[in-house]
Amino acid sequence: MGDFSSQFWIDEWGYPNSGVYVCDCPSAGHDMIMLDYTKCGKDGEPEVLHIDQENNYKKTFLAVNFEAFIRGLVSEGNYESEEQELVEDHDLEEEWFSDDF
Repeated sequence: MGDFSSQFWIDEWGYPNSGVYVCDCPSAGHDMIMLDYTKCGKDGEPEVLHIDQENNYKKTFLAVNFEAFIRGLVSEGNYESEEQELVEDHDLEEEWFSDDF
């Protein structure tokens, strides 16, 4: 993210200060991917969350850890499918699509 550290997103955009922001999304800062240390503390393994700035910083669970997040990535062409088809076609965990935060 170049010059834009996690502190930038927290200070300038009001994102929650509970983890490390590892990448933005195509919305140019209106949503981010974060390693969230809320549950595990500073020495634990963080969950991966999507934070939606335009929806009152809504947190959506993506993966139990960064490795699971990376392993769950698929080609963007697969996103034309419905959520369930993605789960079935790529042996993904259904809870990766949860938004129960």
